[in-house]
Order: sequence, then structure tokens, then C-alpha cells
Amino acid sequence: MRRFIQEFKDFIMRGNVIDLAVGIIIGAAFTSVVTALIDNIVVPLINLATGGGANPEGLNITINGVVFGFGTFIGAVINFVLMALVVFIMVKVINNIRKKKISDRDCPYCKMKISKAATKCPYCTADVEPVAELRS
Repeated sequence: MRRFIQEFKDFIMRGNVIDLAVGIIIGAAFTSVVTALIDNIVVPLINLATGGGANPEGLNITINGVVFGFGTFIGAVINFVLMALVVFIMVKVINNIRKKKISDRDCPYCKMKISKAATKCPYCTADVEPVAELRS
């Protein structure tokens, strides 16, 4: 039993499990932010533009006494698309920042990524010219 508990502790304390837990918590908080954005800004703007009747939550169809609330589904799809768009934009911005920060050019000799300010390639040790705008 002690071995089982120790293995469980080792599993839980791994970095990737903790990172996953943090990601889930941040994702839940992000979901509430996007939902608030949709409910309090996007839907009122749509209502303003369409004259006030654009709330998808109230869209229902009744067939033989059975109510199909497809409006809730439409609202969830809108929420998902907006969330995916925001995440896509955030990832794109972060990737652009990383590209500029980490490596901005290729070594002319070994073709490895090196800093714009580098005067010597850390991979092949060749002398390289720094980028013109960085020279003093």
C-alpha cells in the first residue's frame, strides 16, 4: 500500500500533471471571461444592429409536443467559435514574439537560427556580421 501511495505521489508531482491542472484551471477562467464577453458585449451589439431580436437562446421548435431548444446549441457554437478565435490570436501573437525574441536570422554557414546581435555562431563558431540596424 505504501508503494502505491508513493507511486501516486510521484505521478501527481510530475511537472506535466501539474501543468495540465494549471491549464485546466486557467481554461475554465478563460471560458468565463469569453462567456461574459459574448453575453455582455457581443449579443447586445447584435441586438442593437438587428433591432433587438437576436438572442439565440430563445429559439425553439416544437414538434408533436416535444420542444427542441436549438437556440442554446447555436449560442454554444458561437461561444466556441469566439473562444477558438481568441485563443488562435493569442497563440499567433505569442509565437510572433517568441520568433523575434529567440532567433531572428539564420547563420549563413550552418543555417542554424541565431540572434540578430550575434557576431559568432554558437553552433559552428563562424564569425558572422551583426544585423545592420544593431551596429553602433
